Amino acid sequence: MSQCLLANIIDEDVDTQEMVLNNNEQLFVLIREADLMSQMSLEVPPVAKTALYQQKKLKQHKNCLEKLLKRHKELRNLSREELIPLLEIHLEILDNVLKPGMTTITWSSLNIDSFLEKYSECVAHIESLFDRLCKILNHRVDETLSQVAEVELCPVAPENPVTIQAFSTILSASAAEGADFLEKRSLAVEDAVQEVIEVFVKESSFNEEEEKSKQQKRKITDVSVGLQHQCSKKLLESVITSICDSLEVLLHSTSYNEKISFEENSMKNPWFKAEVHLKDKKLVMVPSIDDIQEVINKAAMDIISASRQIIQWQYKEPGRDDEKTGKEAGLYKSASKSDCSTAGLTLYRQVSEDKEILQLYGSIQTCMKNTKLELDNYLELFSKYEHLWQNIRNEEIQTFVSEKRELIDFEDKIKYYLQVKTYIEKESNETTLGCIKLSL
Repeated sequence: MSQCLLANIIDEDVDTQEMVLNNNEQLFVLIREADLMSQMSLEVPPVAKTALYQQKKLKQHKNCLEKLLKRHKELRNLSREELIPLLEIHLEILDNVLKPGMTTITWSSLNIDSFLEKYSECVAHIESLFDRLCKILNHRVDETLSQVAEVELCPVAPENPVTIQAFSTILSASAAEGADFLEKRSLAVEDAVQEVIEVFVKESSFNEEEEKSKQQKRKITDVSVGLQHQCSKKLLESVITSICDSLEVLLHSTSYNEKISFEENSMKNPWFKAEVHLKDKKLVMVPSIDDIQEVINKAAMDIISASRQIIQWQYKEPGRDDEKTGKEAGLYKSASKSDCSTAGLTLYRQVSEDKEILQLYGSIQTCMKNTKLELDNYLELFSKYEHLWQNIRNEEIQTFVSEKRELIDFEDKIKYYLQVKTYIEKESNETTLGCIKLSL
């Protein structure tokens, strides 16, 4: 009977190896039986009497321990994947606080209150710490990464078409503005991640033994590097999303989709204005398809090159706040931003090697192919007028008048040219071919 009060308050689950409450049903059965014996005026054994007198306190201890163990278990199931390695370090500390409950603390221990108080403080401290870290990650990392993914590096086509020079200027300015924003957001995310690490290190207590303290610090360093790598990977994914979406906008606004009708293609706002000129007795478009393709390719590269402005994060040792190191890092970042030869220190290489970006860039490089076919078909419509510019006017007149002509012949010739003039005047002065507004 006395063993009931001497049982440890914590057991280890054989299957899960989790620390669980030792319900000690025999103890609470003993209390109920002692209560009934007391009500019946029967003699209650000393051990049972002790348990009966302490039943209120024992139930309080049991309820308190149940709640703390539940909160302890909930801490293990944090949804933030990035915080799990950080959490494990603190859970080890928490497990060490709980271990006396498996070895020395019993239901009748005099120091059970101080044990529960220490355990409660430790659980509350970790809950508060990880709530703070989650808020930083949610509001300063996740939300910022969402902003990065939504950055538009390519504007939609304006209502009125522009020259290829204006197009190049507009796209370059848009990409540069977006790159500045991406750089600022990258630095903001890096600062937030660094704050998570600094808060975590500040709130971590190290073992007094030098060797164990070194092991803890090494583990914290490894975990901190892992967190930075995870978040930098998410940043890269967000940057790639932004660039892919921007390239898709560029591709959609400049390509001629042969799978939809001519009318549907013509409904898109054309980017470029061009004219049909007569050159060397041939109808040509100015600027040429090749010229337009060239500026589109440059625009695509401007979009991809926005990643050159995002410097790869430099690892900083947790807990180290060396002013000199900070200045050196600042100079290093400044130099990296201004020197194109340091592309390996930016996200450019990873971005430019991404399969989806390579595929989109490849499609953009040939986006004018279908438009060129449509242009050829359109210019072919004017082949019936070729004689107007293919033949030399003076020679044609000389040939005509060299033969014996009557007045009616001259009248017929004049009527013919007047009719041709009427046909030409009925031709539309402009047409839309994909991304080109073409004027005659």
